[in-house]
Amino acid sequence: MSRIRVLLADKNVDFLRGASDWLVNGAKVDLVGATRSGVETIDLAERLAPDVVLMGESVPDMKTSEVVRCVKSLRGAPRVVLLSFLDGGATRQIPAAIGADGILPKARFIEALLPVLRAVLDRPPILTGVEFTRSES
Repeated sequence: MSRIRVLLADKNVDFLRGASDWLVNGAKVDLVGATRSGVETIDLAERLAPDVVLMGESVPDMKTSEVVRCVKSLRGAPRVVLLSFLDGGATRQIPAAIGADGILPKARFIEALLPVLRAVLDRPPILTGVEFTRSES
């Protein structure tokens, strides 16, 4: 199996640094980009074509649900996995409610990352609408 291409998006710069380092050196995935911005998440997802976008529950410039909807609407859309501080029953319902493919508690990031990535890549994606490619401005 080829290495999984991952785009990381989270508002916490310390988490981005630590998670980026571990993704490259520990998880052995291809980290194609990292950002704190929802707008940039959409742009990078379109330009870099990751297999998966790992996205924090919030970014400073957009609602998470809007970022997920836009990313999932791109042609060849990646899977989207939300990164959550919470780990419990009700939390597991959030991804499907906003169109994400899965959830990964930040507290279990290292131990659960690869199983979660494999699980979301091995099943059909959750679609949120008609695919489109944004036009160049």
